[in-house]
Amino acid sequence: MVEKFRLDLSSFPKELHLLLDFIRVENDPKASENLNHISSDIDWEYFIELAEHHRVYPLVYTNLKKLTVHSVPAHVEKRLYIDYTRNTFQMLYLSSEIVNVCKLFDEHQIQNIVLKGPVLAEALYGNISLRTSKDIDILIPVSDVEKAEQILVTAGYEAECDIRSCFRDKKWMKLEHHVSYMHPKTGVQIEIHWRLNPETGTEPTFEELRRHSRTSTITSYPIRILGYEDLFSYLVNHGARHGWFRLRWLADIDRMVRQSLFENITIKSLRKNRCHPAAGQTLILVSQLFHTPVKKELLLPFARKSKPAAQTAIDFIKDCSKPDSTTVPFIRYLLQFKTNKERLAFFIHRLHPSPKDTVILPLPQYLSFLYFPLRPVLWVWRQLKQQA
Repeated sequence: MVEKFRLDLSSFPKELHLLLDFIRVENDPKASENLNHISSDIDWEYFIELAEHHRVYPLVYTNLKKLTVHSVPAHVEKRLYIDYTRNTFQMLYLSSEIVNVCKLFDEHQIQNIVLKGPVLAEALYGNISLRTSKDIDILIPVSDVEKAEQILVTAGYEAECDIRSCFRDKKWMKLEHHVSYMHPKTGVQIEIHWRLNPETGTEPTFEELRRHSRTSTITSYPIRILGYEDLFSYLVNHGARHGWFRLRWLADIDRMVRQSLFENITIKSLRKNRCHPAAGQTLILVSQLFHTPVKKELLLPFARKSKPAAQTAIDFIKDCSKPDSTTVPFIRYLLQFKTNKERLAFFIHRLHPSPKDTVILPLPQYLSFLYFPLRPVLWVWRQLKQQA
């Protein structure tokens, strides 16, 4: 790897380096060699904690089963097997529920595109057991959001909070990009998206995304999923927005590149989808952590601006926790990817009321304007409740 792209990984604990070896062993001879000489002082409980936090235990378990690694304790393999089995049943259940929800939307003439979950696992890994997912993400036209809510509520789902007043707030709809619903009996969570990303200035319209979409082979019922170029842009922006604090998201990008699903993606297309700053960071990260064979010509335009963002993400990956989006360092990190217009939208969004405010302090519609001056107070209230 060219020196200008090299990241400082010295802060990674040996357990995290071992985790990376297990993930990339199929494509990296050095990783295979490392697994034959595992250090005797590995903290295996911490290793399992890292595998679970980064949601990569399906890959670790399946690769462990393919290898003869005598230095891995039996209880570690058993724990990974339990996690792997539980995830397999979870993904099968989510697959069934995806079909149910998509059928409901189709019957009510709501066009839809499933973004992640089992359909992404099948598309990238060829096996839904090899990726984890906690919910179902479905993109629909913004004009159908209220209609979709009625359908989900009728099907037994409950919104995370009172969002009907938010639907009437056009500014909120432009700044936000999804709402969540939970089924109290099954525990299934569904996120309804009307945009791919929050606070972005430009992104493809739903009609464009639908036109480029593909049909998933996960079930006999036709389910629409993003085309590969749009999928890459979506995954890149999503991962960068969360600081890549889970290795699972980078594993997805690694799969795209290695399966040549990345072949038709160019600098021009990345700029068109407004994901080129985050794409540079992403490609540097996968080339360093997964030894993904990324073409140098795709890395070079991003070297100067994207390497600092990639190095910052290394800290988020190491810390084994979700970055606090309200801290100055993380806000500074996010602003690296935004134009001046997007930065303005970012700060406006922070001042705008959120659905969580309606949970803490329900107000009638005619007093909803009070959420604006009360926003700082409600934010502090939420932080104190989380710490309690």
